[in-house]
Amino acid sequence: MVILQSLALATLFVFLGGNALRKRPALCYAAAALLALTAVWGVWSGAFGALPAWATRYLTPMLTKGALAAALFFYVMFAGAVPNGSAFMRRVMPIRGQLSIVASILAVGHGAALLRAQLGHALAGKGNDALALAALGVSLLLMAVMLPLSVTSFKRVRKAMRPRAWKGLQRFAYAFYALLLAHILLYNLPKARNGALGARINAVVYGALFCVYAGLRARKALQKRHAQYGALPVIAAACALCAILAVAFVPQREATASAAQAEALQAQVELLQARADELQAQVEELTARIGALESAQLAPTQEPTPDPTLEPEAEYSPWADGKYSGAGIGYNGRLTVSVTIENGKIDQIRLTGTVDDEEYVEEAEEATIHAVVAAQSAQVDAVSGATSTSEGMLEAIQDALEKAAG
Repeated sequence: MVILQSLALATLFVFLGGNALRKRPALCYAAAALLALTAVWGVWSGAFGALPAWATRYLTPMLTKGALAAALFFYVMFAGAVPNGSAFMRRVMPIRGQLSIVASILAVGHGAALLRAQLGHALAGKGNDALALAALGVSLLLMAVMLPLSVTSFKRVRKAMRPRAWKGLQRFAYAFYALLLAHILLYNLPKARNGALGARINAVVYGALFCVYAGLRARKALQKRHAQYGALPVIAAACALCAILAVAFVPQREATASAAQAEALQAQVELLQARADELQAQVEELTARIGALESAQLAPTQEPTPDPTLEPEAEYSPWADGKYSGAGIGYNGRLTVSVTIENGKIDQIRLTGTVDDEEYVEEAEEATIHAVVAAQSAQVDAVSGATSTSEGMLEAIQDALEKAAG
């Protein structure tokens, strides 16, 4: 859904603001930089998590997920792939360089906004599976290829370079497009296979656009020398799209789901075992007290001194009553919680702000809060399938409990 909104906004910008971009590019670059800085600030500070639901669903994801930058890059890509002399080429080609600069600025903001959390998880050993590390590596490589392409898109830089050297460098754009597709699929396909509707829409739309571009670009190149093979790129693009759809819509294996259920059951068994140990300790303590009382009653030199008004000792609690806020780092950035301590115990936990994906937040929130309240401790296992988000929540809850302990 986010990419469809971004494509609509990019279309309005190209066809209604194209003249302004061509005549006053510096102003457009400044506006793009402001949006990029807003994305970085909103994610790092957690401010986006406090916005209304409609804003976090429809507006901020276009910046934080890089969808608007990708939509502008599609116009840059297709300008060189459509037939020469077409209306689309005449409209986009004069502002192609400026569009790529605006898209790059937004992409840098998107990368800076999310890279902090991703690097933090990687360095802390969270989410260190091969897929997450591959996604992080592709993201860094994508930025490394994009930056020189963006800098050489400025007219002054282009004029200062030799034409042959400039064209040779710009051929790396094809590598950039391939890395962009890999970056998008690595982040969306795992979610799509888990049934996330938004990720499936992203996989379909992005996959279709990249496959159509590849087919058009290859067909245009072949028509110059081998016109009889012009249909082959179209067939290859259709096959690639079918492969993407198959991966996106085929659910993960039963074994994966069974393993996740087994982990959840194991966590519940461990929690019940801990409660059983606590009850056993209480029984042993009561047995010892009863034995002591019986011994005192049987002693000839002592009279029994039962005291029915004697109250048990109050249980010690390290936390003072009140409401305390805490912060942690989720998968996409900062998240915050509010913890209520009543009678020295954790009474209520509420998630107050996050920029993580909604489906993972919902999955992590209920299980994590239930486990912490039941155990009266933040030292519980993370939720399988939403590991980074639940670990960020546990970090935020621990932060709040430390404040409650003074």
